[in-house]
Amino acid sequence: LACLTGCASAPAYKSLYAVGHGVDAGVNSYFDLVMTGKVPTNDVPKVARSYEQFQAAFRLAIEVAQFNPAAPPDSTTRAPAICWRW
Repeated sequence: LACLTGCASAPAYKSLYAVGHGVDAGVNSYFDLVMTGKVPTNDVPKVARSYEQFQAAFRLAIEVAQFNPAAPPDSTTRAPAICWRW
């Protein structure tokens, strides 16, 4: 994230960074379990949709944290991308 220290929105960015990486870790762990056959694939579409909804809300939160909701996030503030392994 662009503003991790030295600006007014640094606490918000740090929180968003932690949330984003926590969600990514959880989703990646879930897909690891699916790939190894430890959990059924029945919920994959639901988890994928939920993750997409999270990403949309996450991007909005980043925009709000920038105090400029009209501006789309740039490449330094994009939500962490999930590493799809399936």
